[in-house]
Amino acid sequence: MNKTWKPIVGGILSIVSGAIFTVAGILILRAEWGEIPLLGLAIALPFLFIGGIMPIVGGIFALKRKQWKLALAGSIGAMTGIIFFAVPALLIVMSKKEFEY
Repeated sequence: MNKTWKPIVGGILSIVSGAIFTVAGILILRAEWGEIPLLGLAIALPFLFIGGIMPIVGGIFALKRKQWKLALAGSIGAMTGIIFFAVPALLIVMSKKEFEY
């Protein structure tokens, strides 16, 4: 089977998106920590997980070409952070045959 560049680029873009979203989210939460009530923090943390941690994990799986479903979930999570990073989802979907299950 021919290995293409699509999972590599998709994985890198997912990791970059997740890193940007995680750093930005942590800086925002840290800057307003004293003013955010506990309920607001409980609402913000799932979005930080979906937009930050999931793309990083999915990008790692995409780089290894393993677990296509997790790589796809991570790339979809990357779309919540920066819409430009919807590209990884498309690249990972197009390269489904290159992944090991």
